[in-house]
Amino acid sequence: MPYLLYLLVFLLPFNIRKVIYEFSGEYGTIFFYATDLILLLLLLLNISKIKDFILENRRENIYLGVFVIALFLSVFISSQFLISSYDFLQLILYVGMAIILSQIIKNKKQIFENILIIILGTSLFESLLAFLQFSRQHSFGLWFLGETKFGPLITGVAKISTSYGPLVRPYGTFLHPNILAAFLILGLFSAIYFRLKISQSLLEPKSYEAQLRKILIKKICLNIFLGISIFFLLMGLILTFSRGAWMSFALSVVGLSIYLILFNKSYLKIAVALLVLLSASSVLIYSITRPFVDSRLKVFPGDSSITLRSTYNNLGFYLIKTHPFLGVGIGNQTLYSTENNIYKIFNLNQFWQLEPVHNLYLLIGAEIGLIGLLAFVIFIFKTGWLLSHEPNLEKIIVLVMLDSFLIFGLFDHFFWTINQGKLMLWLVIGLMIGFEFKSTRILPPQAFI
Repeated sequence: MPYLLYLLVFLLPFNIRKVIYEFSGEYGTIFFYATDLILLLLLLLNISKIKDFILENRRENIYLGVFVIALFLSVFISSQFLISSYDFLQLILYVGMAIILSQIIKNKKQIFENILIIILGTSLFESLLAFLQFSRQHSFGLWFLGETKFGPLITGVAKISTSYGPLVRPYGTFLHPNILAAFLILGLFSAIYFRLKISQSLLEPKSYEAQLRKILIKKICLNIFLGISIFFLLMGLILTFSRGAWMSFALSVVGLSIYLILFNKSYLKIAVALLVLLSASSVLIYSITRPFVDSRLKVFPGDSSITLRSTYNNLGFYLIKTHPFLGVGIGNQTLYSTENNIYKIFNLNQFWQLEPVHNLYLLIGAEIGLIGLLAFVIFIFKTGWLLSHEPNLEKIIVLVMLDSFLIFGLFDHFFWTINQGKLMLWLVIGLMIGFEFKSTRILPPQAFI
């Protein structure tokens, strides 16, 4: 049933939702998303695939099971049972989607590539929209796609300080620029995957004898298109002004290049060419956006973004220390901290400061306890470790996608609290599980022709 998966991936960037019940702000509201309908259909039509996954008796499944049990138990100690129940059921949908995706994909490269094509296409749209939003300093009124209404005079909008005064950061059709940045990272690695694949076939001398001239021209044109796509996606990523995204993407690209060079010397020229493309694009974009970017590159001790994140992290440690086993309840951290004046203990007295802990791992520990957190982390790393064995190009790209998200998770919460963030994370986890199954070692260049 790949077509439902394709539709789900296509709808991922569009925050189309309906309020069902509002208790307190964004993190205390029950929504019904367009993607929820697709997830429900996907689950109902593929129950047998979840059963097959369970019967495979993989050791890693135990940790996933413990994680789910911790989620379930945390609901019953939550002070807001309805909100926690909603968050639990929604996360079960994402876990179910990841399992179904893993069973459908199982080393099927065509389905994987179709998913990346959809991500690449929608991320290019989001990058263009982000550029136009930043240029206009206002939303475009695309409410039917879930675009957030924002402008320079609207309070609570993400802004940067520049020599020209405060400027609004672009949102795309996401709830926050940081979430847009995470999606653009997916788009960039999708483009990088296809560029690596095509570059390999073009570098193989035999391909010039074996293939028709038209096919070669098509591949060269496609490679040029992908290079241009990488430039514009990188432009969009830089314009989100998300330092966490910049860092996670840069580290993942460096890791990808080192891995490719060390693993197979036939990738040396391609990896160097990729680094040159990304470096040259970054320098050119920086020269254009320098008046705006410089303020985000300067980090100083009193930076409110850094001090607030440190404070939220301390709050997370406090909640884990006081509720180590089952946490305060899934989806309940902000509500619990508000009701029990925990925010005030950390001098977070303004309404806009009543936010989740800005660290994925501390937030998981605070909401479902240390056992659930450890189960989640062990499941991710054990599955990722198995994925790194007998690697092929698909596995490597999935790993760097996941690595970038895990690094990004050190600085933000949306992979746990926001629908689009959760969907992105579990989509990549589903790809990881699917490609974890036994497959051939990374192929020689001619295999990509």
